[in-house]
Amino acid sequence: MSNAVKRHYTPGELQMRRATLEDLPAAHELYAAARAFMVQAGNPTQWAGGYPADEMLRDDVACGALWLCHSSSGELLAVFYFQTLDDDETYREIDGAWLNEQTYGVVHRIATRQGTHGVGTACIEWAQGQARERGAGGGLRIDTHEDNVAMRRLLEKLGFSTCGTIWTYDGSPRIAFQRLN
Repeated sequence: MSNAVKRHYTPGELQMRRATLEDLPAAHELYAAARAFMVQAGNPTQWAGGYPADEMLRDDVACGALWLCHSSSGELLAVFYFQTLDDDETYREIDGAWLNEQTYGVVHRIATRQGTHGVGTACIEWAQGQARERGAGGGLRIDTHEDNVAMRRLLEKLGFSTCGTIWTYDGSPRIAFQRLN
C-alpha cells in the first residue's frame, strides 16, 4: 500500500464503518506501517511481535468493535477498536484514578495512514460522539505507551486528562487517559 500524499482531512471528509473479515488484509497493512513508524519514532516495543494478531482482529470484527475510517474517495485512512463498555479488563486496575466510574467508550489499537493529518483526531472525536450518543457518562478512555510521543501529544491536544498507569494483557504499563463528554 503506498503512502498517501500529505493531506489534512476534516471530519466531514471522513466516513466510519464497521470492519468485516474481508477488510482484515488492509487493516493488517495499516498496522504493519504503524509498527514501522513507531520503531522509527523511538517506540519499538509497544506493538512488537506483529501485534495486533489476526485472531484479535477477527474477535474485534465478531463483536462489532473494529472500525475503519475512509476518505470520501474510499481510501482507507485508519483502523481502530471502539466499543462502549461498563468494564474493560485492562482498565479494572489503575495506579491513579479514573475521572469517574460510569459507562465509557474505549479506543484501542488506533493506526492511521502515514502522511495524513487530522485522521487520528477525527477518529477519536467520532468515538467520543458515539460514546455520548450511547449514554456513556464516563466519556472516552484510551491508553498508550510512554514512548508513543505522537499519541500522547494528540491526547493532550484533545483535552484528555492523564489518569494514571494501567497494565495490558502482557503486564506492560500504559499511560491511561480519559475525557468526559
